[in-house]
Amino acid sequence: MPTEKRSVRHGCLSCLFLSLVAVWATGLAAAQDLIWTEADWSGANYADVSLIDPEIHPGLLVLEDLPEDMRFVGEPTLLQGIYAMEAYHDTLFFGACYHPLWIEGADVMTYDYLTREFSLSYQPYEEGILVLKAIGDTLYMPGPDPRDPHTDPGSIYFYDGHEWTERQTVPQAVHVFDLEVLDDRVYVTDGSVSADGTVWVSDDWGETWTNIRRHYYEVDGEVRRFFGAGVHNGLVYFQPDGWQPQGGKVYTYDGAVWDSVAIPLMPIENQGLFTSWGDSLIYTTHNRMYFLYDDTLIEDFLPFSGDEWCRDVHIHDGWLYGGSLGTMLYRWRPETGWLSLNEVGLSPETEEIQVFATYYGRLYAATSCTDHEGHGGRLYVSAVPPLGSLVSQPHDFEVSVGGGTLTWDAHAPSVASTARLQLRSADTLAELETEPFTGPDGSEASHFTVPGEAIPPYHRGHRWFQYRVEMTSADGMEMPMMRSVTLVVREQVPSAAETGDPAPVALLQLGRPFPNPATDRLRLRIDAPVSGDARQLHLQVVDPAGRLWVQKRLEVGSSGVLTWEWDLRDARGERLPSGIYHIRACDAEGRATEDSGRSVLIAR
Repeated sequence: MPTEKRSVRHGCLSCLFLSLVAVWATGLAAAQDLIWTEADWSGANYADVSLIDPEIHPGLLVLEDLPEDMRFVGEPTLLQGIYAMEAYHDTLFFGACYHPLWIEGADVMTYDYLTREFSLSYQPYEEGILVLKAIGDTLYMPGPDPRDPHTDPGSIYFYDGHEWTERQTVPQAVHVFDLEVLDDRVYVTDGSVSADGTVWVSDDWGETWTNIRRHYYEVDGEVRRFFGAGVHNGLVYFQPDGWQPQGGKVYTYDGAVWDSVAIPLMPIENQGLFTSWGDSLIYTTHNRMYFLYDDTLIEDFLPFSGDEWCRDVHIHDGWLYGGSLGTMLYRWRPETGWLSLNEVGLSPETEEIQVFATYYGRLYAATSCTDHEGHGGRLYVSAVPPLGSLVSQPHDFEVSVGGGTLTWDAHAPSVASTARLQLRSADTLAELETEPFTGPDGSEASHFTVPGEAIPPYHRGHRWFQYRVEMTSADGMEMPMMRSVTLVVREQVPSAAETGDPAPVALLQLGRPFPNPATDRLRLRIDAPVSGDARQLHLQVVDPAGRLWVQKRLEVGSSGVLTWEWDLRDARGERLPSGIYHIRACDAEGRATEDSGRSVLIAR
């Protein structure tokens, strides 16, 4: 499921903020919210979209990865290998077992990048796991070999995001090798009790099945099993095994009519893979790759091999990846052919790359390990570069802006691996293109680092805006990600000279907290213009949940300027926990402006 696209806007966090909004709305009756939210990075909304792949994770902006530099993630299982892997619902699922077939023991496990945790999700009643496929909003797993060798019927398993369900309903199936869905019909391939090869279809999501093709092994001498299945251009493809008198072939089915594609000298008894490549179909099995385009068939030999020969190929960022014994990683494009990239594993002499997945924009590779002395399947991930940035397309608010807030929804793994922004604005598009990107203090060296900060006053009166997202990774492993950026502004209120009304009363403004993040104490400049006698200022510190931590009453002298120094402690003298806090203020009459609120990050 794609990452949820949402806008984040810091609103009223306590009764104080409710009153501030009421004062604001009353004093600026002609103003209105103008909101610009961007969460579709793949929709040509950036000046440079070369780093964005809409197939990776719709709505997610991430750094371009470096598959030539693969890093070790972990060894989550002591079972021999990880033989199936699929990203689903923002979680990486993988199937661990001693072997996909004929050796007891199988676990479905998960990896969550945001928490860096491995977990056991499910233990199917199978001797191994051969395939995991996310189709639509469901994760499917065919049951390749039940632990009870006399089990009949065979099983399929599916996960709906909440729980696993087994349907032990496939008639006579000792092995359910693969599964596909087309037009709300579920297709499975099997090896049956009688050693015949069968294709089944279900119109009720696995409750009941209909035999739509069977080859009788003893009679035809052709097909003992149907292995791989795939969907391409409205057809379901099925791969049989066995020596075929007419030469090798794969079968196609459009829901009514069968056809076949001749595959000369097609190897037998290995699970085949069907991979769509644009308008073409790539069929990979054993040590060969077949490129099918219209009526053209191109055969190529893979330059690598493994215990199961080619267990998986995977499209990532415009390349087709494959792996082999010795944990050698390869990638392919039509114009380059197969290229050797590097050695991935910790123990090349005993490890073999088995399967790939794309998860949070990065290439993951999993291995098996034939060294049974306390080692199992391992997981690796492509590194990310130390720095990357993208610039949004210009946005026209169509009216002059009177101030506002820049916020975003991002995951930053650490202080050293962060996502931060800069902003520029102008009266016209031509002027915008000449302006530098700057941060809160107006310099090109500063960045917005905490969501919810007010945009600086020098952006007022402008209608064209543009921002740049910059992300850094300290070690190549921890990668920040951005889900959405929101700029909420107010339409500029006409001046007194333009309206003929009396000049407005000057209202208070808060400077930028320094330092931010704060680790020991911070200083905050407050401009509260007065005329005549001194007066009071009310200031509060509230967390995003609305809890009040600090409440201060400050005296403003005749100069109207004061500096508040805070030791990051609450009213009881205890140090506040790490996190984001909002500092808000209003004068004794309850007057405030959009510049009367600031956000600060308190870090240990």
